[in-house]
This record gives sequence, structure tokens and C-alpha cells, in this order.
Amino acid sequence: MHKKSIQIVLAATLLANTLNAKLIEGISAEAVVAISGKSAEEAEQLALRRARAEALEKANGVQITATTLVKDGRLAIDFLKAYTSGIIVKEEKEWLPPTFYQKDKDSAPIPQYHLKIKADIEIVEKETDLTLNASLNREIFRENDLSHITVETSDESVVAIFYMGADDKIYKLVPDKIFNAIKVKKGEPLVFPAKDSKMEFKMQVLPQRQSVEEAFWIIASKQSENIDFNKIFLKDEYTLHDFFNSYAKIASKCSEAILPYQVVKQNIRQ
Repeated sequence: MHKKSIQIVLAATLLANTLNAKLIEGISAEAVVAISGKSAEEAEQLALRRARAEALEKANGVQITATTLVKDGRLAIDFLKAYTSGIIVKEEKEWLPPTFYQKDKDSAPIPQYHLKIKADIEIVEKETDLTLNASLNREIFRENDLSHITVETSDESVVAIFYMGADDKIYKLVPDKIFNAIKVKKGEPLVFPAKDSKMEFKMQVLPQRQSVEEAFWIIASKQSENIDFNKIFLKDEYTLHDFFNSYAKIASKCSEAILPYQVVKQNIRQ
């Protein structure tokens, strides 16, 4: 793999839309991934998620994970949890030439992928006192299992649901052309999809993979804010940066939660 540097810069309107945000520039982070049985694509994705999580941790002055070396793919679930702690508005990626990792002399060496990033991150200052509690019916699913999300808010609210797929794209689930944003009553837990709903969240694994690590992204705002999620999120599919660009317009008036999970093939044992 050749050394390369890629710079991603969002539109200038992003900064204008996040006046209640603190911009922290030039945060350096890195990740090294060495996992047997993972494809190059999976390893690169995991490295990127790990590096982004470290950058977000640094922007918030915390450290959730102590090492840059990733040897367990299931840690991707923990890395995704950091994504609600800031907005990455600029990112430079640099892939170093691959090396090999060997646990001991009795173990075969495996490819090791090394990524460095430099990021500008906005920490949004919230204007809302809305509390959002969200949970999944489980954290590890078998393929074709059904998932259900329980949402509870501290005020009358509207809720939108997205998910970050194994391809690192973000997809809008609700609202869509059929379902409006979910209305949640103050202090009353709501399960979605409901048992009698025409919608279901069936968990799937990408072809050629044995497992995937993904996440639901829940966004809530008070009904009194009159936020129309369909006008903010015009598309059904986003890159991470495009999603942040859209969400930045309303982030200060919303509360959010990420619900990471893993889906495994039926023949894989945990």
C-alpha cells in the first residue's frame, strides 16, 4: 500500500451553522489494526473508526481507550460510541506502509495496518435541556434477528432514527416517505418499531463477511422547537461528513444517542 494523504473539507456553511460550537484544530490521532481473518477493507475501516474515536476523545479531554493497537474487531462497538461527542469538520488521513504483527514465535505473523489522521473538531454547546435515553433489545445479534429501540425523553419530543452501516455510510430510517418522525411523550418509554408496525429492523451481514459492527443513531428535539427532520436531512444516504454537515444546523437544539451493535452469521459462535 502506497503512502497517501487525503484531505476532506466540509462546506464553509458548516461553521456558520454551528455558532454555538468550539472549534479545536489539528488534533492528531492514530490507529494500528492487526486482526487475523479480517479483509484489508475491514481492517482499514476499523482503523479509521479507532483513529476518529481517539481524536474525538482528545477534543473532549478524555481517553476511553489506552492503546492504538486494535486486535479485537468487536472493539469497533466501543469506538462508535465516541461519535456523538463532537463533529469532525476537517480530516486528513495518512496510511503508512503495512507491516506485520506477531504475538509470539509460535504464532504466524498477520498484516498490520497503520493510520494517522489530523482532524478539526467542533464541540457543540447545547441550547436544550432535553434528556434522551435510548437502548437496544440487545448488543449482539444473529443474522435475521429483529431489533427494537426503546426511547424515552424528558419532554414532548420528536425523534429521528439513522443507522451507520458496515460501509461507514449513514442511512435515514425514520422519518421517510411513509413514516413521520416519531412522537414521544414526556417520561413515557416508546418501543420502535412497535409490534403491530409495518416496519421492522432485520439485522443483516454484508456478503463475504462473518460479522459487522454498526450503530443506530438517535436524534431527538423538543416538539416546541418545530424542527422538521426531513427538511434538514434531505437524502436517505450520507457519508459521515455529509451527515455531520446537515446535523450541525440543528445539533445545539437536539440530544443524540448512539446504539452500537454487532451482527454475526448464524454459524459463528460467540
